[in-house]
Amino acid sequence: MVATALLWFAAALTAASAAPAAADGLAPSPSPNPPYVGDTTRTERIAEALHGDPLFVDPEAAEFVGAEERGELADLIAGADHPVYVVVAPSTPYDESGGDRELFLHAVRHAMGEDGDGVYIAAAPPDLGTGPYRLTTVLFGVPVDEWAALYPEDAPDPPADDIPTAQGRLLAQQVATVLEGVDTAPSAPAESPVPLAAPEPSTDSGFVPEEPAAGDYTTDLGPGLFVGALLGGALLGAVAGIAALLRRRLRVRPVVAPEAERHLPESLRARRAPTRPSHRRLVRMLDTELRRLTRELAGTPHGHADHAAAVAAYDAAMLIRNGGRDDQWLVGGIVMVRAARAALTTPEPDSGRAFCLANPLHGAALEGRAATRYGKPTVRLPAKGPQGAVCAACHAVAGLDRPLTGRVLRLRSDGEWRPHYLADGFWTATQYGRRIPDLPRRVLKELDAD
Repeated sequence: MVATALLWFAAALTAASAAPAAADGLAPSPSPNPPYVGDTTRTERIAEALHGDPLFVDPEAAEFVGAEERGELADLIAGADHPVYVVVAPSTPYDESGGDRELFLHAVRHAMGEDGDGVYIAAAPPDLGTGPYRLTTVLFGVPVDEWAALYPEDAPDPPADDIPTAQGRLLAQQVATVLEGVDTAPSAPAESPVPLAAPEPSTDSGFVPEEPAAGDYTTDLGPGLFVGALLGGALLGAVAGIAALLRRRLRVRPVVAPEAERHLPESLRARRAPTRPSHRRLVRMLDTELRRLTRELAGTPHGHADHAAAVAAYDAAMLIRNGGRDDQWLVGGIVMVRAARAALTTPEPDSGRAFCLANPLHGAALEGRAATRYGKPTVRLPAKGPQGAVCAACHAVAGLDRPLTGRVLRLRSDGEWRPHYLADGFWTATQYGRRIPDLPRRVLKELDAD
């Protein structure tokens, strides 16, 4: 941690020493007015790419974002309540914005044009390839309380500095935290912020210093003691902060063993998911899963054992999507379509899936040997919840005797967020289709459409 702090301090000194270079023509000259940067070549290229794909990964940062994590980021962006644009690119004092990522996002949004409102996230990879990204988020025309969205009180701890950036898929974790804050923030009038202008240095103040008198040395003693006390308090605060960071770094973190999910298809392995999704976000998540199922059905022969069941799952999910069903039905439709997609990737007939009872959107639950090998086969859920099987990630948290309160899916009911398993209905009664091989047919019958 001390070494990391020294690195950050050295980087700050480097940035400060680079500032005068602008006068020598070695660095661009950013401005608080459009187009905000001296050279718009890169921002225009990024804006053009964002029109086709809201996730842009600069070639210089490609090694930090793997294919699997790009898929996770695409899911997060598609499931957000508002348009989201994520730009993964290095940030240095010598780039077009002088290392100011907020100004850089203003320049990108300006190049996007009139249809560029949304959540803009700039992610600068860490220099050494380990630890979290340096994220900067700006909300343009998003009707939420910006302070509550970007600085929530219950924000989770950032990833540790010693976790490999790409291997730990840290960007997906950080973006999920940002979007969760935006999607759950209270509504407010939409605004488009203006970048702060750097104060112009004064070259002539007209101040002429006076020669100190003998009495000045004694009269300055009180302020000196006061300033010394302030500096001492600041030093103690810094020591306390470093101690807190060390405690957090030394804390044991839950780890999902790779072999725990080897028996599961890729689409059902544990993933990050919203804990308080809005109705609109769930609809967009279901739309994304339906598009994927359509593509996989087109590439699967009709003779596949689960082809007919996958078609039935598509039909049932469309009825849920267009039938004005509540949020729990939307969650059920999402997990049903994911199970159908997973069944198409295996040659054996699907015998039914069990989904994480803490949050079905996480993925499949660990059962049998896969669960008992890494802990208890079932977990008691908080808020007087049932005892059931959970996904590998929740299993790892529970294995450290930590509560799953922050991982439980909550749905809005009667104006308040409640754990999903406390609601009555088809999906809670069946535990989201647990061990029901003909789940799509059962859903169609429940919808009176079979």
